[in-house]
Amino acid sequence: VLDNSLSAITALQGSTSATTDSSDATTSGQTGTLSDDLGNLSNDFANLVSTPTDDSARSSVLSDANTLVTAVNTMSSAYQTHRQSAEDAVGTDLSTINTDLTTIGQISQQIVALKVSGASVADLENQRAQIMSDLSSKISVTFTETSKGDMLVKTADGLQLPTTPDSGSSVT
Repeated sequence: VLDNSLSAITALQGSTSATTDSSDATTSGQTGTLSDDLGNLSNDFANLVSTPTDDSARSSVLSDANTLVTAVNTMSSAYQTHRQSAEDAVGTDLSTINTDLTTIGQISQQIVALKVSGASVADLENQRAQIMSDLSSKISVTFTETSKGDMLVKTADGLQLPTTPDSGSSVT
């Protein structure tokens, strides 16, 4: 299951709503967020323009530029990590979806064959219902049982998904 928490990225992006309220020790420019780091660098450049020969103004520009670059690199790394996690989850989910569809098709073939001979299919229908439940927890699908006992699986927009193991098709 993919963890959709983007708290690491949100914390770095920050907000420009830092306060100067005496009850809150946080002040604008000191929250360690990307917006504050950029604001600090902008202020440093303004100071440097006013006092171009001031060594401390130059040092502040360099220091805050380094802080901003570090924050951007950290955010980039966090984005890449979350993107990779999402890609991994999609691949895993697609594999599970294809397995569920194939299993529904295999069980349906058994049900169709047993119905012809008049044998009980209750256990197989229960197994198939469990797989159908698993599949519907991953994607929005509808199920329609044919009079012969086969199961048709369609997406919410009506696309019929292959369930026969020999169809050579899969969801991609």
